[in-house]
Amino acid sequence: KMVPCGNAVCGTIDRTFNSSGEYKSENIGKQLVRSMVPDGKGNYAGRVWRPSNNKVYIGKMTVNGDRLKLSGCIAGGLLCSKQTWAR
Repeated sequence: KMVPCGNAVCGTIDRTFNSSGEYKSENIGKQLVRSMVPDGKGNYAGRVWRPSNNKVYIGKMTVNGDRLKLSGCIAGGLLCSKQTWAR
């Protein structure tokens, strides 16, 4: 669930799914996307929490129509793991 947080956007895990469908993860309610500040062109920069290893990474986010691309990066943003979400 993406919501404004000050002048940025933050996202909390609202629902979780696996290959069998929706399930109740222990991560529901935790903040995944942190302080993503917009640049006015559909791009955002902030932090992203990765539940599988409990680490926070440099975050990048791009919005295009009903698609959101989210990246968690290391090495100053050179190496990124990406996901695309649909509204």
